[in-house]
Amino acid sequence: MYRWDGSAWKRQNNIFSYYAQYSQRVSTTSAVVGTNTLNCTALAAGYIRVITNISAWNSITNNTRTWLHGFISSVERCMKNQASPGINGVVSWQGKLVLKAGDYVRAIYEGCVAGDDLYLDVVGYDMEV
Repeated sequence: MYRWDGSAWKRQNNIFSYYAQYSQRVSTTSAVVGTNTLNCTALAAGYIRVITNISAWNSITNNTRTWLHGFISSVERCMKNQASPGINGVVSWQGKLVLKAGDYVRAIYEGCVAGDDLYLDVVGYDMEV
């Protein structure tokens, strides 16, 4: 970016610059009985990731609870949880969640049946540091 300093256009030093759109789907078609966890890939060094939407669902049965978490600086933060979302019932969170290197998003599904199909979609964008 450039700015006018009163006499000439100067290149502005940005702390962050847009790098790329981010979208990831994590899934399993072989859930175990009880609690299952799906994790997105951790963010690489040199980037900041802004998550704008997290969605999770079970396409086979109505598990007892679905949790959406951001794992930030080794601390798990609950973004949303919902009891009995229903078969194909999407548990969704929208907002801005900022991740740094090593951080990631996860979904936890409680009360699953063996063979459930579980899905986690995460959308946002990456910024270069």
